Amino acid sequence: MRTSRRGLAVVAALLLPSVALAAEDSVTRFRLASDANNVTACKTLDPVLGLPHTVLVRNGDVEITSAGGIEGRMKEIRPGVYGVVFELAGIRLDVVADLSTPRRTLTVADRALACKWQATPE
Repeated sequence: MRTSRRGLAVVAALLLPSVALAAEDSVTRFRLASDANNVTACKTLDPVLGLPHTVLVRNGDVEITSAGGIEGRMKEIRPGVYGVVFELAGIRLDVVADLSTPRRTLTVADRALACKWQATPE
């Protein structure tokens, strides 16, 4: 029985940081910048994606909002990293917020056209 208690304690210790990270309330504002190699079809999204984006963590829920129309609840991909998929002007955008490190990042990418936008907090 002692081994199973120890095993349970190890599992709890491993899970605790990710639970604590997700539960920590925060507001992070980003401004995306277009990758220089983006094709013209993606550059048409620059004015919209260049607007401020806010990632809000509240009570373990993670949401993203922007003046450009991206808005929604993000799902955890791995501890401290959250994602959501949007379609904007017919282009599928994968939005990923990495809040797992002190240097938080927001990345938006389109797989079909290989377009990318990145940001660090303002």
